Amino acid sequence: SDELLDLFRQRFTVPKLRNLEHEAQYIEKNMLHIRFRTYNVLKQLVDKYPHHLQREPDLGEKIVILLEFCIASSPSLQSTAQQIQQAVRRTVDSLKSVSSKRGYSGNLVSQKKVKSRRNTASLVNISPDAIATFLTGRYQKIFLNLDKGELLDPLYDVTDSKHPALDALLSLSNNISRWVATELIKQASHAQRCAVLSHFLRVLKACHTMKNYEASFTIHNALADMWWMISDLIPIIQDTDREIFESVKGFFHNSNQFFKQLRRQEPPYLVPIALLQKSLTGAQLLPNTGGEAMSMINFTKRRKIADLVQSACRIQQKAYTLASVREPQDYLAQVKLLSTDEISAATASHTAQVGHAGVDGSAASAPDRSAAADTGGTVSELILQRIRKDDQLRSQLRSLLSPESMQQQMAAFRAQMRLHSQLLRVQSGSASSQECLEIRRDAAAQMLKVDARQLVTWSAQDEIGQVYGWPDTIHLLLLRGDKSEVVFVEGFVGGAELAVMQRAHMFYTSKLAGSPPPPVVLATTSISPQCLARVKSLGWRVVGPL
Repeated sequence: SDELLDLFRQRFTVPKLRNLEHEAQYIEKNMLHIRFRTYNVLKQLVDKYPHHLQREPDLGEKIVILLEFCIASSPSLQSTAQQIQQAVRRTVDSLKSVSSKRGYSGNLVSQKKVKSRRNTASLVNISPDAIATFLTGRYQKIFLNLDKGELLDPLYDVTDSKHPALDALLSLSNNISRWVATELIKQASHAQRCAVLSHFLRVLKACHTMKNYEASFTIHNALADMWWMISDLIPIIQDTDREIFESVKGFFHNSNQFFKQLRRQEPPYLVPIALLQKSLTGAQLLPNTGGEAMSMINFTKRRKIADLVQSACRIQQKAYTLASVREPQDYLAQVKLLSTDEISAATASHTAQVGHAGVDGSAASAPDRSAAADTGGTVSELILQRIRKDDQLRSQLRSLLSPESMQQQMAAFRAQMRLHSQLLRVQSGSASSQECLEIRRDAAAQMLKVDARQLVTWSAQDEIGQVYGWPDTIHLLLLRGDKSEVVFVEGFVGGAELAVMQRAHMFYTSKLAGSPPPPVVLATTSISPQCLARVKSLGWRVVGPL
C-alpha cells in the first residue's frame, strides 16, 4: 500500500514548466486533467475495493494524509479531495461497526461473516438449503395440480379455457425475480451487495442440486437481469460462487440438450416452464415432409410434444419428500417487493449516478463540474451518451423479455408459421382452386392489414397460354382503394414464381384496353435475395408476414 500511495503522490505532483509564458495554458489543459484522473482512481479504490481498508487498518488514515497533501498542492480541487476523505471515513466507520456487532474477522467479502442490515441480515442467516426446500415446496404444490391441457392449449390457440396452475407458476416465478432484484437494490454498501449476491448463488446451487430446475432457472435469469449491478461484484466474490453462475448458465443454454439430459434423470424434478414452452412451440412448428404429407398427422412431432409434456408432469408420479421450514416463509412474509416500474427506475437512477455523481456518490458541486468540463468535457459527454444509450437498450430488452411480451412474440411467430404453411400448401398444388383463392385472400388481408372485403378476384381466360404456356383461367387479386393494385400472394418467391407473376401482370395489363398498368404489391413470407432485388427494380411494393 505504501508503494501504491507513493505512486499516487508522484503522479499528482506534476512538474512545473520552465517557460512560465505558457504556465496558465499548461495548468488548464494538462495539470488539472491529470490530477482529476488521479482523484478518480483513488475514489475507485475506496468504493470498489473496500476490503483493502479492512486488511490494512491504517490504510484509510494514510489516504487521508495523502489527500491533505493534495489539497495543499492544488486548492482548486479542494472540494473533490474532501469528498474522498469523507468517503474513506465512512467506509472505515462501517467496517468498525460490522466488526464490533458480528465479531468480524477475515475477508470482507466472506459471505459467512459480512451481514447486511435489517432484512438482509435475516436473509443471509437463512440456510440456502432451507430456502431451496421452501421454494421447491411452493413449486411442487403447483406442479402437482398442473393439467397437461394447460400446456397444450397455447399450441392449438385454445383461448376459451382457464390455466390456473400455469398462471400460478408464472406469477410465482415473477415474484421470485422481483425478490432477487429487491434484495440487491435495497443494499446500502458494496459489501452488503456482495453478501446478498453470494447467498443467492448458493441458493441457486441448492435448487439445482435438488433438481428444482424451475427455481434455479428463474434465479439465474433474475441475476442476469441485474447485471448492471452485479457486474462489479462478480470479479470479487469467491471463486466457488462465481463458478455456480457460469455452470448454471451453460446448463440451460441449449433447451434441446437440456431435455435430452432430463430423460436420463430419475424423478422428482421440476422443469423450467419457460424452456418447456419454447421447446413445445418449436416442436409444434416443425415442418411436415411436404406434398400430400402436409395434410397428414405427423406422429414424430406428436411424440416429441408428448415427451415434453410428460417431463413436466412426471413430478405427479413421484413427488419430493420435504421437511417443513418456517424461517424462509416468515422472512418472505415481511419483505415488500419492488414493482417492475420501481426496479426499472432503480436501474435508470443507478445509470444516472454513474454519469453524474460526485466522488462520494453525491451530486458533484459546481466547481467540480467546471473542472471536469475543463479537463475533458468532450470525453465525459461521450461517456454519458453511451450510458444513456445502454440504459435505453436495457429497458427495451427488459420489455422484450417480459412474460407478456414473450407470449405475444410466440403468438405472432405461430401465426406467421401457420400462414407460411398454408401458402406452401397452395404452391404444392394440394388445395383446390377455390381453397387457393380463399387462402390467398386471407393471407393478403393479414399481411396488408386490410379488410378482406377490399380484395376482389379478377378472372380472365388465357387462350394462348401467355402466363403458364398452356391455355388456362388466370385469377388475380385486386386491392380496391384510392387506386387499384394487383396483389400477388406466395409462400416462397424464387426465379420461377417471379417469372410467372411478371407474365400474369403483363396479361392483366393487356386486358385494360390502353389504361396505364396498375401498381403491384407482392405479399410473401419468404423471398430469395436475388428476387427481392429484381422486384424492387420493377418498382413493386413488397410486404412481409403480419
